[in-house]
Amino acid sequence: MRINFLIAFLFAGFQLASLNLCADEIPTEGVWKDGKTRTCLPDPPTAYIESSVLSIHLAAALSDLTITVTDENGVIVFEECISTYEDNVTHSIQMGLANGEYHLTLTHYYGTLQGEFALD
Repeated sequence: MRINFLIAFLFAGFQLASLNLCADEIPTEGVWKDGKTRTCLPDPPTAYIESSVLSIHLAAALSDLTITVTDENGVIVFEECISTYEDNVTHSIQMGLANGEYHLTLTHYYGTLQGEFALD
């Protein structure tokens, strides 16, 4: 029983370590916790890009997070609403986009985060 727990723990640790080592984090700005809500809010999601794979890491369960990617002309090239009911989940998306500059927007009831990334 202890061996199975140890193996599962190491596997999860290696997955998280590889996400942070191989991918570039997309810095985001915006308001996540507005100060008006009188409850503990989950940490904001973090975004990573590795070649053409966009990964959104959710440290806590979060429902109805809208991911929007626009190109440099403001045209929406990808939009998806995701929900997770587990903690520490990474949602990966194969973008399949041409090289260029893109704008990422993460929208939720708790706030909006924005960042930029480039594919080359």
